[in-house]
Amino acid sequence: MCRASRRQDFARRAILWSSLAVFIPGIALARVSLPLAFAVVVGTHLFFFFASLCPNLRLCVPLTTRFATREREVWLTFDDGPDPQETPRVLALLAQHHARATFFLIGRQAEKNPGLVREILAGGHTIANHTYTHQAVLFWAYLPSWFAREIDRCTEVLAAAAGAPPRFFRGPVGWHPPLLYQVLCRRGLQPVGWTARGLDYGDHNPPRVAGRLLRHLRPGAILMLHPECRNRRGENTSLAALEIVLGEIDRAGYRCVLPNETQLG
Repeated sequence: MCRASRRQDFARRAILWSSLAVFIPGIALARVSLPLAFAVVVGTHLFFFFASLCPNLRLCVPLTTRFATREREVWLTFDDGPDPQETPRVLALLAQHHARATFFLIGRQAEKNPGLVREILAGGHTIANHTYTHQAVLFWAYLPSWFAREIDRCTEVLAAAAGAPPRFFRGPVGWHPPLLYQVLCRRGLQPVGWTARGLDYGDHNPPRVAGRLLRHLRPGAILMLHPECRNRRGENTSLAALEIVLGEIDRAGYRCVLPNETQLG
């Protein structure tokens, strides 16, 4: 499920140990030169911050960003549901286009709407872990025990509604920090990123959002949207973007499928 390459394993260990190893000498340097000590400690920790804060980064974690296929197939993935108003509209649109998708659900919202989780599954789709509370500001800075609580509670909620635990995980904002890796491995969760995302949280122009995804319409692409979310004005422009994407996928002769385990490496 969670197999790191030698390069990823080396990068993760190097970042963690260098951050720790330089901290003590950095404190000692403070007696000689405070600015120098500050520069040394901050400089080494920048690697850790970069690996933690950069979305969809595969440097330390074996993040799946494509799946293996020679067919005209893509994998649709949706973040941040379920929503009582928007999820049924998304499901209806997917059914209209005979498309399958994976819904990365926030545990707290799934706990309030277990019926929607079952509706997603009844539509032939799959669900995945997107943490329990979706701490978009602080998730990158969590300790392993905090990751575990967020992930385990979400898994419990989804398993109770679906009858089986989820196989996949995606962090809030696509963050997968180095300290998260072992937590996922112990739970058999495969981290999934994306080939292309619509950036629909900040851009509410449906054609522009759809265009970011359609530029990457190739066999094995993983596409990510937030079609169950409304903007500050209460509008769901992401759903309109999804409608454009599904129409273009149909016209290009592609199918939206759910990859099997062998296709995900």
